[in-house]
This record gives sequence, C-alpha cells and structure tokens, in this order.
Amino acid sequence: MVRQRPEGVSNKRWLAALALALVSDVISFGDALFPALQIFVDLATALLLATLLGWNWALATALVAEAIPGLAAFPTWVMVVAALGALDKLGSPKPEPAALPGQGKVVLAWGELAAKVAELKSQGKRVVFTNGVFDILHVGHLRYLAQARSLGDALVVAINSDSSVKALKGDARPILPEAERAELLAGLACVSFVTVFSEPDPRAVISAVRPSVLAKGGDWPVDKILGSDTVLADGGEVRSLGFVPGRSTTTIVESIVQRYPQGFKE
Repeated sequence: MVRQRPEGVSNKRWLAALALALVSDVISFGDALFPALQIFVDLATALLLATLLGWNWALATALVAEAIPGLAAFPTWVMVVAALGALDKLGSPKPEPAALPGQGKVVLAWGELAAKVAELKSQGKRVVFTNGVFDILHVGHLRYLAQARSLGDALVVAINSDSSVKALKGDARPILPEAERAELLAGLACVSFVTVFSEPDPRAVISAVRPSVLAKGGDWPVDKILGSDTVLADGGEVRSLGFVPGRSTTTIVESIVQRYPQGFKE
C-alpha cells in the first residue's frame, strides 16, 4: 500500500506529502472553471510532492493514484509528472564505472616513482623494493610479496618488460604481457607501486628509486642480489626472503602441458 510510509522517507515528510495531496484534491474542484490556475497547482503539487518524497516520481504518482484518483487522471498532472520525471532522469549523474583495485599504482616513469619514494622516506617511512618476472601469479609470489611488504611501510615491485623476459627465458615467455602482469600485481593490497624495466637486471631502476630495503626470494643469496651495493651504500638493508618450493610459473606450465598433451578442451 502506498499509504504506508515508504522506506527512506521520514514520518514528517510522509505526512506532509499526504496532506499536500489532499489539499491539492480540494483545489482540483476548480479545474473546470480555472484551468490555468489548475496547471499551476498541479505543477506546484508535483514539485513539492517529489521533493518531499526524495524526488521519487514513481512514488509520487502512485500516492496520488491511490489517495486521490481524480487528480491522477488529470491530463495536466500526468504531463507534469512525465515531463519532470524525464528531466530528472536526464539530469541525474551517470554512475561511475567501478575503479580497478590497483588503479594509480602502476608508475612507469622512474623519475615520478623516485619522487614518490623520496616523499615517503622524508616522512620516516621504509620503502621496500623487489623485482622479478611474475609471469603467472601464484601462491609463492603472494607469500613472498606479503613478507616483503612486512619489512616496511610501502612495497615497490619492478617487473621485467616483455623484451627483457624473452632475453632471459626465451621466445616462449612471458605468457602474460607486461601490462597485465603489472595490473595483477597492482591489484594486491600488499603492493604499493609497480614499475617496469627493460634492462637485463634491476640495478638501474634500483639506483633511480633508492629504496630503504632490497628484498628477493630465498633462492637468491644476499651477496648475489643485484643492486645490493647501492642500497647498502645508502645505509639501507638487503634481505633474502622465504621461498616456497615447487611453486613457480615453470611448474604450472609443465603441469598444464602434462595434463593436456592434446590441448585443452571444455
């Protein structure tokens, strides 16, 4: 029943809307004698009702149809509600598309990234840096990145570009292009920024960014981690983190090939 107060409309507004509808019903008896006046009354009633009901035109029309059926049948009322309802829809802002989780985290310009890191460090925050291919994201990556993030206040992940991966691992890699790899990493809550480098190793980007902590997976001994000299010279820290055995892009690809030697079929 429309006469029951709808959710989202206060008692005061609902009672005022009912009173307004009834007053308009009384005035509507003069419609035949004063059509110009009734047009004004209908317009004012439509605006006031819609305002009281949170600009819900469907609710305003339903209220009038039930409470005072005579007014709802007036052509003036129907035209006013239809016209103003259409204008309301046209003026309503269109909903913004949902933002991606990692939007704004991918920073390709090293100078811009270095400025962000410098600002964080000036606030006394520790910025952790790590790098890798991250071709097919798996649980080993996730645990390692979460551990790296726990070493500081922000985590920068630098990924090898497609050309760099091909040079390191052959023409069959990467499986996912750099843009998608960067977007996936940026979507992780533990990752603060993602950037890309095309050099054979990350020393140049480390020199540009100047992180507080340099971290790599446990398969890299500390003395073999490239860029460690730069970070240590700045008074930073170099850490070799835990490694999840048997979890890698290579093992995932090999498992797929073994399970579907004739190709995958739905």
